[in-house]
Amino acid sequence: MANYTYSSNIGVSGGSESNLNRNVTTTDTLTITLSCNYSAQVLQLSNARVVSNIASPGGSFNTTATIVISFVKGGTYKVGIKNAINNRHFFISGSASGATQYTDQGYGLQIYNSSGDLRLDFSKRQPRYVGFVNGSGAMFATGYYEPVYGWQSNGEWFACNTKSQSNWYVTGASNSTGPFIQRNETRSSNSSYQIFLGSEDYSLLILRS
Repeated sequence: MANYTYSSNIGVSGGSESNLNRNVTTTDTLTITLSCNYSAQVLQLSNARVVSNIASPGGSFNTTATIVISFVKGGTYKVGIKNAINNRHFFISGSASGATQYTDQGYGLQIYNSSGDLRLDFSKRQPRYVGFVNGSGAMFATGYYEPVYGWQSNGEWFACNTKSQSNWYVTGASNSTGPFIQRNETRSSNSSYQIFLGSEDYSLLILRS
């Protein structure tokens, strides 16, 4: 069992595309650290799973996302990750050898066919409703982690702000306590008093896949 580490800059400033190859065994993991803007989004997973996706928020610049990938069964695999605000990607692909990994981090039902191919995985389920978290942000706060009971930073929990005309949005980053929310700072002018529009209230819909 090995852990292969990779780092790349896919951000707007100084970033570039990456397309790498690595052959692995099914018990190996990949730890991919990316410099990006806001967050990094996993867009393509073939014969692989996201174990965790943790971003250290830096706003529009200087965000670092660390994504851990594991594998399902022998055969080819491919992982594609995108910067949040442009079309710059990190790709890695190759062959995985070894026994099918019938258990992995996460929870829920997995179904395999007679050949051992995964037909239904917990990572492919529709998300289920958990609840709402309501609050009001400080007028001049830039952002913070909103605590959510039971939240885990393992790629299974999600949040979105459903409050109309709210100044707050969910960045996609999270830690072990909850999602990171950031202030939009919508202004009516660039004058020194900078009148803020919208509401400081937010209502986060919490989902778990």
